[in-house]
Amino acid sequence: MSASSATNGGNIIHLQPTPAWGLTDEQIADVRAKHPRLGQIQRSGRYQIVFRAPKRAEYKRFRAQANEPARRAEAQELLARAVVVAVWWQGRAHVGEGAARDALDGLLEEYPAAVDSAAASEVIEKLMSGAVADEEKD
Repeated sequence: MSASSATNGGNIIHLQPTPAWGLTDEQIADVRAKHPRLGQIQRSGRYQIVFRAPKRAEYKRFRAQANEPARRAEAQELLARAVVVAVWWQGRAHVGEGAARDALDGLLEEYPAAVDSAAASEVIEKLMSGAVADEEKD
């Protein structure tokens, strides 16, 4: 933990300890060992979501759902659930596809538009097209 501080006339005043947040470099390296192309979105202090590049079948399913009016609204969320590999939320790291998917479901109850945001769409789209090897959006 690090402590946040402020100055008052040259004196340092230590405030409440600021807990470290987010996935560690080691956790990201472990995920990257299995999935070399990663992208992530994060909202400082609230959550961090790491995605792997979608497979061809996942992309085709997404495209079909996105073009179907009745399913269009959920297409991005379903794709995000398919490719999420790590989530940091509520002070805990959830690494691995099953644990990350469960954490993402809980996170979406609190932040329902987290994976429908422009940042999430851009990261996943770049992973699908191979435009970047690693992307981070805040």
